[in-house]
Amino acid sequence: MNYILDGEIDVGGVKTDARARKYASDNRVSYEEGLRAIVRAQSQQQRQYAAENPGLGMAIQRLGATVAGLPKQSDGSVDIDLALEVINNSEALRELAKEAAGQHLDHLAQHLLGKAHPHEGITYADTLRVVSRDNPAVASMYNGGKATADGLKSILWTIFRYQKQTERTTVRRYSTTGSHISYDANGNEFRTYTLDAVRR
Repeated sequence: MNYILDGEIDVGGVKTDARARKYASDNRVSYEEGLRAIVRAQSQQQRQYAAENPGLGMAIQRLGATVAGLPKQSDGSVDIDLALEVINNSEALRELAKEAAGQHLDHLAQHLLGKAHPHEGITYADTLRVVSRDNPAVASMYNGGKATADGLKSILWTIFRYQKQTERTTVRRYSTTGSHISYDANGNEFRTYTLDAVRR
């Protein structure tokens, strides 16, 4: 299990385990009580840090709110060209986009680090290098480059994921070509259909 210790991820809980054992020994309590005390103290530390630094770590949310608040296209979707123009022509918004890009890369790197096994010796720097390589548009924004459509869509994927498609399907009918009845390995019948669509 992974823990957060002193503001950093503790992969596999190795450092947390050592600290819990020391706490248990120093205070003559069980290991479980020591672990609970360490985890509770770390949670309090994180809450205090968040309270003392309001808005820290919220760049993605602030950037998302900015983009979502811009005038939409006629179909209700985000006007990506307008969003890029607004962001790239404002020093403050470019800095916000840079911060959001950094947070996005950090989230990806932390997630990847969390999947690593302690014996592999993988560090946060390793995972950050990998996610930066695999997300060049976001890495470019983080390194001071202009906001791009690919970068913005990666960072604000929740806004763009369910965006309405401009192409609408008006008529669907089952294709009459080919057999649509098949059988699986157990002899169960299942039907598949090919959909022909007329688009406008």
